[in-house]
Order: sequence, then structure tokens, then C-alpha cells
Amino acid sequence: GGITYNEEISRHISITNEIGFNVNLEKSIGPTLVAIGYLQQNYIENFNSQDYENSTFKNSVTANYITGYIIYPYEIWKFRFWGGIQLGKALNASMIKTENSIDTETNLESSDYNLDFGFLIGSDFMITKVIGSRFSYYYGISKVLKENVDLNIDSDDSFNIMNVGVNAQLLLRF
Repeated sequence: GGITYNEEISRHISITNEIGFNVNLEKSIGPTLVAIGYLQQNYIENFNSQDYENSTFKNSVTANYITGYIIYPYEIWKFRFWGGIQLGKALNASMIKTENSIDTETNLESSDYNLDFGFLIGSDFMITKVIGSRFSYYYGISKVLKENVDLNIDSDDSFNIMNVGVNAQLLLRF
């Protein structure tokens, strides 16, 4: 799961995160939890330049990742607070560019993406011994795209992205 928000990258670009899908398998190893999972991330890149021929378009991107993380939990009653690191490797992605009401789809390869890594913090609340909820925040510190995107708007106007996400998940413990 996730939450939608908008972040202005430059005066010409903003990114809107959309709801995605995330599933993980966790294992306790000593005091830490280690996990492997699958993440489907969806976001929209909004481009707008009134300076150059009124250029406005958007890219709707769906990226699929294999993820892994290590977190250190601290439990209080039915709550578990935790923090750690997460890694993600893009498996594939697709992008739909919408310009002048015309959609053009492009498939992106995993080789176009760097390894994504960053910090993960969150909290779990157990409703029963087996069912609970998880809320987490991920702050990526690596540039995800292997090459910056040149916007050809200003001489130095290019961009790359770092993943940031807020998640709400159903938690099942077996």
C-alpha cells in the first residue's frame, strides 16, 4: 500500500506518488528481522514549461523491484518500533507518456536502474497474535536512474530520482 503526495523537483517538474503493492517474507535472526520481498511502485512525473512552446506532459511509471531489508525492532506492549536499511533492485518498469491526449508506452529495462538503497523506519501494531498493521517510511539515498534525464529546458536542467515512500500494510505472523 502507499499514500499519494506531490513533491516539486524543480520549477518544471513534480512527482506524484501513487498506490503500489508490497509483499515481504521476514525471518528473525538474532535481534534483527531480515526480509526479502516484491515491490510495485507507481508514480507520475509531471512536466510543465511555459518558457518553451507551452510544453506540458506526464509520464506514468510502474516499476517492479525485488527488495530486501534488515531492521532492528524494539517492542512495547502490542507495538513494535523499528529502523534499518533497505535495498531494492529493479526487475523491470513501464512508462506511459501522455502528451496532447496521446499515450505512448515504453518498456524500461532493469539495466536502466541503479541499486536503490536507503533508510526504513516504522511501527507494527498487533491486533491479535497473528494479525496486525504496519506503517513505515522509506527514504532512499541513491539516485535510481543510471543516467540523469536531460530536459532540454535550461542548460543545466536535468534530473534523477530518489525513492521516498510511506506504506500502510496488513501484517500476518505465522
